[in-house]
Amino acid sequence: MRRNPDYIGEWRSAVPRHLPCITLKDGTQVLRLPRRFPRAEKWGLSAFADPGLDAPKVPVFWHAHALKRIVRLDARKPRSDADAARFSLAGFKVERRAVINVDGIPLVLIKGNGAYVAVEIHGLSVLTASFAPVFELHDLADLAAQTELLKRLQRFTEADVRTVPRQAGTFCSSGSDAAT
Repeated sequence: MRRNPDYIGEWRSAVPRHLPCITLKDGTQVLRLPRRFPRAEKWGLSAFADPGLDAPKVPVFWHAHALKRIVRLDARKPRSDADAARFSLAGFKVERRAVINVDGIPLVLIKGNGAYVAVEIHGLSVLTASFAPVFELHDLADLAAQTELLKRLQRFTEADVRTVPRQAGTFCSSGSDAAT
């Protein structure tokens, strides 16, 4: 897609051309979009990826509508400190990339061992906060696919699945860090 002349032309006319990414203290890489980019959405992206960079160094932020399989969850406040269903993004021992759209809803791509799971999280205003997840299922026809995605998420919490971390700056063009 990035080699397509039409894509390159659209990328050249897009603003911003460099994505303002940050890395949170838990290692999650985040892009906050101040507005929608309709030209990028036409290509299935939240924002354009630089076609001039090598593929492993390019941040790709797929739009939620372009992904065929996605886990949707409602992040609720844990009832107590001992809540068994308590999660945080740092609990996933693999690479995490998030894009926060103009509606404030994060789409997190959790990726490890050649597999990924896209998670759309409603109700989580601070990405480093703990939460009790309530997973959404829209119809029974989707049950098998959602079960497989949830099994992948569970495997991503196990210590032996950690992938080799990327060096800072290879994901985001700005290479900046943030404390929260």
